[in-house]
Amino acid sequence: MQRKSCKNILSKDQEDFDNILYLIGWESVMITTVDLDKNQKYIGKLVSEIAKEKNKDSYDFAFDLLIEESLKVSMVNFSLCENDVENIIKLPFTFIISDSIFPKGGLIHPRQYGSFARFLEIYINRKKLLSLEEGIYKITGFPTEVFNIGNKGEN
Repeated sequence: MQRKSCKNILSKDQEDFDNILYLIGWESVMITTVDLDKNQKYIGKLVSEIAKEKNKDSYDFAFDLLIEESLKVSMVNFSLCENDVENIIKLPFTFIISDSIFPKGGLIHPRQYGSFARFLEIYINRKKLLSLEEGIYKITGFPTEVFNIGNKGEN
């Protein structure tokens, strides 16, 4: 009964919350951390591809995995539009941050170690969306100004 109710909620656009799964689909959700040895083979795979291999509905596979793992499953959602990212980066009131959790094992989320290097390499060095100085400022000086941290992030 609960499974059917959850699937019904997750498979439709919702007014009460941003239903990211509905927007991106299971083909954009990658398993990055599981606890049980027998499920390690799923790390780095998309839920949709695993479900297809197992001849299961993606929702049922995900629900089964969450139950089996006592909810100790991490994932990466591939949900951003590159044009949107580029436009947002160029806005004068945005700065670059990193947020992630530290999983026990599995694949480390790219935001744990790669956000700033990726930003500088792709958007500053390759695409030249901003100058190096502007890019560094969005990572360091600007956040310290917004959060009134004093002279951190300068020089």
